[in-house]
Amino acid sequence: MTVTVFSQAPQRRELAHREKGGLEVALYWEPATGRLTVCVCDHREGVYLEIPADREMALDVYYHPFAYRDQSTLDYEDDRLRLADTRLAPKHERLAARRDLIQD
Repeated sequence: MTVTVFSQAPQRRELAHREKGGLEVALYWEPATGRLTVCVCDHREGVYLEIPADREMALDVYYHPFAYRDQSTLDYEDDRLRLADTRLAPKHERLAARRDLIQD
């Protein structure tokens, strides 16, 4: 599973992914450029971030993304990303909500 539809670019490969308590974080690598990006979707706050990461700092950005929020190249907030209780929302409903957001 990827963090959001935003991060499903065909040139990206997912290296790591974690999800807990309404927070999804994934680390992506672009083979053509060598670029590393950490994508974050915080369903508690309705926030989506993409943070570029240097090779030496990629895991630190992955484990502590909000410490690097000021370096994000995409910082998007929308209440439609927020879920009242992500533990109760099935994965397909979360993905459908993201697709609806992109299409608007």
